[in-house]
Amino acid sequence: MTIQTIDDLPTPALILDRAILSRNLKRMSDRLRSAGVMLRPHLKTAKSVQVGRMAVEGHDGRITVSTLAEARYFAKGGFKDILYGVGVVPSKLAAVSELRRQGINLRVVTDNLGVAQAIADAARNGDTFSVLIEAAPACPFPSCRACSTSRVSFTRRLASSSRA
Repeated sequence: MTIQTIDDLPTPALILDRAILSRNLKRMSDRLRSAGVMLRPHLKTAKSVQVGRMAVEGHDGRITVSTLAEARYFAKGGFKDILYGVGVVPSKLAAVSELRRQGINLRVVTDNLGVAQAIADAARNGDTFSVLIEAAPACPFPSCRACSTSRVSFTRRLASSSRA
């Protein structure tokens, strides 16, 4: 099939204006650097190693993905510090462990005590994990007693379950 126009492209297809992309990436990079913030771009839309490399240029190479397929793809492309930015489920821990055994610092997130327990159980079997745990519900009111109580309760239950 010869592609004549944009309408002839098989979809989905990524179409970028390199000049605009470069300008936007530079602006993002400069703003974060001046604010003293580490860059970890989310590459779920671009799904491109080349765009990922452009996005982390001048930074330490950390990225975020939304699927383990994306994590595998970017790992093969040379990215070594990857955040799987979707709450991990126990059925995916074996795939996470496999990537970690390949030298990828694949980090996972959870806000669920049962999942945290499953991660702890897998770790007892010799696997290692880098886990970010959200221990409080999102709440716009900093002094909210319900959220504060919830956070303390979750943290205590997590701590006691990890000692088991």
